[in-house]
Amino acid sequence: MDIGPSRRIVQGILAESLSRIRKFGTLNDSDFVTNVQDLPAKLRQWADQLEDPSDVTPRPEIPDLGGYALWAEHYDNLAGNPVVAGEEEIIEELMGDVKGLKVLDVGCGTGRHAIPLAQKGAEVVGFEPTLEMLEKAKEKTRAQNLHLDLRHGFIDDLDPNLGPFDLVVCCLVLSHVQNLDAAIQKIASRVAPGGRLIITDFHPTNILIGFRTSLVSNEQKYVVPNFLHPPSKYFQALRNQGLNVTAFHERGSDPNLPGLPMALIMIAEKSSPA
Repeated sequence: MDIGPSRRIVQGILAESLSRIRKFGTLNDSDFVTNVQDLPAKLRQWADQLEDPSDVTPRPEIPDLGGYALWAEHYDNLAGNPVVAGEEEIIEELMGDVKGLKVLDVGCGTGRHAIPLAQKGAEVVGFEPTLEMLEKAKEKTRAQNLHLDLRHGFIDDLDPNLGPFDLVVCCLVLSHVQNLDAAIQKIASRVAPGGRLIITDFHPTNILIGFRTSLVSNEQKYVVPNFLHPPSKYFQALRNQGLNVTAFHERGSDPNLPGLPMALIMIAEKSSPA
């Protein structure tokens, strides 16, 4: 049985209700009553849809990270994506001056961060599990005559022979990973003493209310797996590996969900030996 249509209806109910309740306290009593007076009719409509969801277009789920193979051709066209917009509000400032630094980009995709880092003088190694995304990154580096070490692989491929890095970035990746502790353990092991790790992700609150990473290919909308990792779990996993979180940001917005951040961004630092 395909539960996709029913899931979309419930997601719509949650999003709409959250949008309304977020206005509580910002409207006077009479305006708030006016704002919610159509909800009984909407709830009856949603109930009818749940009993017969056949009119709701399903969004097939592509297992693992297979969806990124379909997405590779259009992945760079992310204008208007509220998660990416939220991340990009601040990440360049957080990275700072990278000239001369050794930088590891875990899940580098089409080079969204790896290429600008190399342009700014960093020595960049990128790992990407999706061959189609990796090839796009390589095409762009060749076109710009840049020298990056771009490798096919993922978190489990971060072997000790890579050596330590001054900066490790892992952007919009870890919500696709079920075992967060194991992933952060592997990534943190590549951070040099005194080095930094920057993590960005789809904000877990959005996953909690049913939103998913989605993509469009040949006019069909798909979703890929996301796993719920609360911010406290990121903090604890980082502390377990000897990293201290020094910055935490929640950025980005969706006009349909006022006040709900779209992106989670954090920096963790590894202490230098005494």
